[in-house]
Amino acid sequence: MKETIAILAAFTLIFAGCAKNSPPTETSTPGFTSEPSVMGDDNNTGLPETTLAAEKELTAENVFENIKAGYGGEPTYGEEENTGGVFFASMPLSEEQLDGYGLTADMYDECVGATSPININPDFVIVTKAKPDKTDAVEGALESIREGFVNDTMQYPMNVEKVAATSVTREGDFFALILAGEPDTRENATESERLEFAKRQNEIGVNAFRESFN
Repeated sequence: MKETIAILAAFTLIFAGCAKNSPPTETSTPGFTSEPSVMGDDNNTGLPETTLAAEKELTAENVFENIKAGYGGEPTYGEEENTGGVFFASMPLSEEQLDGYGLTADMYDECVGATSPININPDFVIVTKAKPDKTDAVEGALESIREGFVNDTMQYPMNVEKVAATSVTREGDFFALILAGEPDTRENATESERLEFAKRQNEIGVNAFRESFN
């Protein structure tokens, strides 16, 4: 009997030792992962990219670039024809030039403008964020610029309808003067047909401006 008890005690000690030295087994719960989440990582904010983009402050330069993109960007000339976009306002306007058009620095927080470097092309675009107490002044200055283009008797005949379609558009404190788009090269088009074509081209820029705020 004593021998039997001793044998059982020995087996008990052996099993206890084995259990102590065995590695712990992992348990898992369906739907969960054991990998830790990263907090404070710049590349792991936990927010969708679209949400982050919407939180970025909109600038006049952003809006200007959106309008340019609406026209497919600036033209790229190959051996025979333009293989790029139809945004011809590629020559930036300086602060002094803007001042000469009546858009002075004390009227806006930001302003981006450009015109065409080619005289035969009338394209001219300004995007500005007016100071809160200067919105009327900015809108008036842009309207004066638009009227100056429309009433310019020195315009090339082919550009009359395109200039007539020039627009001034507003969203909050942001304004855009847009004279842009593809030239109408049709030889047999009537005046009204050319004007409708020019209006559709102008609408591309207006839509791109407005979509910047959506």
